[in-house]
Amino acid sequence: MHENDLIVKAKKGDEKAIEHLLSKYEDRLFHLILKMTMNFDDSKDILQETFLSTVKNIGHFNQESAFYTWLYRIAINKTLSYIKKAKNRQNVSLEKCCRKMYEMKGLDEHVLSFELYKRMQEAIRKLPEKYRLPFIMANMEGLPYNEIADILKIKENTVKIRLFRARNMLKEKLKDYIYEM
Repeated sequence: MHENDLIVKAKKGDEKAIEHLLSKYEDRLFHLILKMTMNFDDSKDILQETFLSTVKNIGHFNQESAFYTWLYRIAINKTLSYIKKAKNRQNVSLEKCCRKMYEMKGLDEHVLSFELYKRMQEAIRKLPEKYRLPFIMANMEGLPYNEIADILKIKENTVKIRLFRARNMLKEKLKDYIYEM
C-alpha cells in the first residue's frame, strides 16, 4: 500500500495503518535519537514519546512535506527537549554507549578502530547543537541538504555553512587521531 493511502487511513484512526507507518521508520528514528543522546534507554523512551505524539497529532499532518520529514521533526523536538532537561544529569558512559553502537553497526576493526570511533562520537557530541544536528543528519543519516533545511526550518545555504563549520571543528578536535577527514 502506498504511503499516502496509509496516511489517509491513519488520519481516520486505522491502527494498522498507523502501526505500519511508524514501524517503517522506527529503526532510522531510533538511531538518530541514539546519536543525539548517546543513551540507549533514554533513546527508547524518546522514540516512544515521538510515536505517541505522532499518533496524537496525525490528524494535523497536512502533507505539505514528506511524512518522514514531519516524523523526523517530532523526533528531533522530543530529543532536544530531553537534552535540555538532561544537561544536569549523569549520562551513560560514552565508552559503553559507543561500544554498543560499534557492535551494533558491525564495523570492521581493520577499517575503523574503536578508539577513533569513540573519539569521533565524543567530538560530535561536543559540537554546538546548531552544527551537530545538520552534521548527524547529513553524514550519519544520509539526508539531502534540502530535507535537512526543511526539517530544521533553515535555508539550504545555512545547512551547507553549518556542515562546513562542523567538519572544520571536528578536524581540529580529531587532528591527533586522523590526518584527513
